[in-house]
Amino acid sequence: MHFMTLKEDARSGLPHGAKRDLDLIDEALANRGKRALAEAALHIAARMVEQAQEISGQEAPLSQPEEDALGRLGVDATAPMSDAEFYRSDPLLEGMTRQALLTADAVPLAEAARRIGVSDARLRQRIAAGTMMAIHRPHGRGWLIPAFQLEAEGEIPHLGRVLLAAGRPVSAQAMDRFFRIPREDLGGASPRDWLIAGHDPSIVERIVAGL
Repeated sequence: MHFMTLKEDARSGLPHGAKRDLDLIDEALANRGKRALAEAALHIAARMVEQAQEISGQEAPLSQPEEDALGRLGVDATAPMSDAEFYRSDPLLEGMTRQALLTADAVPLAEAARRIGVSDARLRQRIAAGTMMAIHRPHGRGWLIPAFQLEAEGEIPHLGRVLLAAGRPVSAQAMDRFFRIPREDLGGASPRDWLIAGHDPSIVERIVAGL
């Protein structure tokens, strides 16, 4: 059976981290349970680039907050850059790759509700309240629950209070990275592993509040 994969020549010139992410996408594409979501995520990323390249005319100048946000992603918004150069830039490509991985690994709302032991309606209430993060399902209505919040059975301990500690909107992609990356101030553990191990959640809350 033929599976959609990412061509090798598409990887040339990418940094090592991006190539590793693309390998993970290939694994998702080859997995029967994740293939549909992975293909949908990649399709959305491709359409974003295509639609952006179709836009013509003079663009409105970026605001200072927009320039600052791009700067945090490694994009110098003050330097002259064509649309084509911008949409080929490593930070943007890596960001779209991370979003595709997040979507491919996410769990449908109904499945997440069963694992947590609540109704679909209750989980939607938690999404609205900010105690559970969700992303829109590609090509359709409904929610997907990013997997960083879940264990094999249930959710990670103290998830809701940690998410609320941010005190402001944070993207699911940014929170996924935060939960999974090891930190020195947590003894080398990631926030996710720290909470699963039963350690003090208030330490993670303080870190989230300072993001």
